[in-house]
Amino acid sequence: MASPQACGSGRATILNLFRIKNLNMTTAAPPTEEVASMPDAEDLRAWLRLAHARGLRPLALRTLLGAFGGPREVVSESFASLAAAADARAAEAVLAPPSDIEGVPFDHYI
Repeated sequence: MASPQACGSGRATILNLFRIKNLNMTTAAPPTEEVASMPDAEDLRAWLRLAHARGLRPLALRTLLGAFGGPREVVSESFASLAAAADARAAEAVLAPPSDIEGVPFDHYI
């Protein structure tokens, strides 16, 4: 591999060096105003709770969201239904009392 000095400098060199053709993170169209509505406080609270649930693996979270719809629905399910959709560890993580976030009690964070 050639040294950076031999390849030139700048953004074009990096793009060529790593064969990057598109810097966009997604090819999806940007959301319209109708689709891009803000979630309400309860949805944000449920998302935060799931995002900070200790032991809840990303795959289990995706499974639960697929099974129940949204974060608010996931946190309102019973242990048995969460465990049936994912596993007991995921159910325990979802239903455990939320921990502090950055030293702030969960109920005061949002």
